[in-house]
Amino acid sequence: MRLARELIIVSSIEVHPNRKFGKEVLINTLAPITVYSTLNTRDNRKKTYYYSPYEKEFSNLVTDNLRKKFKLVHHKEPGKRSLIIEPVDGVYEKILKYKETIIKGWMGKFKLKGSPSLISIAYDTGLGSKNSQGFGMFETKP
Repeated sequence: MRLARELIIVSSIEVHPNRKFGKEVLINTLAPITVYSTLNTRDNRKKTYYYSPYEKEFSNLVTDNLRKKFKLVHHKEPGKRSLIIEPVDGVYEKILKYKETIIKGWMGKFKLKGSPSLISIAYDTGLGSKNSQGFGMFETKP
């Protein structure tokens, strides 16, 4: 298989079975979770504000994002489903540059509490924003 100019030899492919989740799960991030808002400054310039997992808006914006993904996947409103994401241990900020843009995200161990269907969507699509660029990927912990 060729990827750009490189020849890649695929030695195996593995598909994981669908996971069933309860109302609470511990996770460890594999890529930063980024949550942000774009604001206007007094001089009418745009500014990106990145939220910390220690701010209430972080969990609220993650839930809003997952509710939108739920609607796209299931073609119906998610009802009262909600999710809380809480930092647990070893959480740290990760700042990186992607396509000439500085992005702030958070790595570490978190607890997800709430709707099993939203936890499942999060597992399949990622937490927070910029999932198509690889952000928000995580693994579950026992």
